[in-house]
Amino acid sequence: MDTPACQHCGHFRAWQPWQLCHKCYKDRAIRALYRPGGLVTREARPSFQDTYRAPPDTPVQAWPGSEAKIRAMEERLTAKRQLFHPMDRSDFGDDEESG
Repeated sequence: MDTPACQHCGHFRAWQPWQLCHKCYKDRAIRALYRPGGLVTREARPSFQDTYRAPPDTPVQAWPGSEAKIRAMEERLTAKRQLFHPMDRSDFGDDEESG
C-alpha cells in the first residue's frame, strides 16, 4: 500500500489527518498553513519556486534613487534575483553635502 507524500514538501511520508511529514508538522509556520484534511487556502501554500530568489552577484555603489541604482534594480528584477544586496550603498550622502 502506497503512503501519501507530505502535501507541503512532497518528500516524506505524510501523517494523517494533516497530511504533513514529521519535519513539516513540527514547524509551526508550516503547520499553520494547513488544517486537518487539507489546505486552508491555496494562496496560503508557499511555493519554493515563487518565494526563493537568488541574491545579486555584486553590490551596487550608486546612490539610492539614482538612475544607476534604479537600472541595477531593474536588471535584478528581470533576472529574478533579490532586489537588494547586503553590501549595496544605503546612505544618502547627507554628511558630504552638509560638511
